Amino acid sequence: KLEEKYGPKYLIQAVAILKRKLIKSGMKSLSEKIRLLIVGDGSQYDELIMLSKELEISDITRFTGAVPHSEVPKYLSEIDIFCAPSRDSESFGVAVVEASACGIPVVASNVGGLPEVIRDNETGFLVEPKNSMKLAEKLFKLVIDENLRKEMGYKGREFIKTHYNWDDNVKKMESIYLELINGKS
Repeated sequence: KLEEKYGPKYLIQAVAILKRKLIKSGMKSLSEKIRLLIVGDGSQYDELIMLSKELEISDITRFTGAVPHSEVPKYLSEIDIFCAPSRDSESFGVAVVEASACGIPVVASNVGGLPEVIRDNETGFLVEPKNSMKLAEKLFKLVIDENLRKEMGYKGREFIKTHYNWDDNVKKMESIYLELINGKS
């Protein structure tokens, strides 16, 4: 959702900072490859389009609007880095798990349940919320280092396979329910 609590404006600001930093660092050709894909809809949709224009990145930013869940894998296959710049509490981070399961490194705010599904500096990066500069800094690291992106993506996929396997989780839940039913808690 494109709502304040999910911090999409910080991602747009970070991408604008990232582009400038790449150019300033002598990587203009790399800066020209940067694209921002924003999937979803919400009350900030028009405001975020205006922000991308104000920050002069509207030409590299694509807003899809709402998409059916069945199309999420298609969009994940289009990206190299996934960002979840939530401002405040995030319950679990299903979208982060989905991205990691696809082998995509993640940069996310260190809030709520996100640290449960991201291993900082291993499967992605955690940053303080509402900090576009820190977000841009981590994006810069991943953009300039393809090996780091691949390594974090691989480790993220392995982490998700190990800790969030659907069959294993269902068995654990069944076991807990049975213990509760039988009074063995």
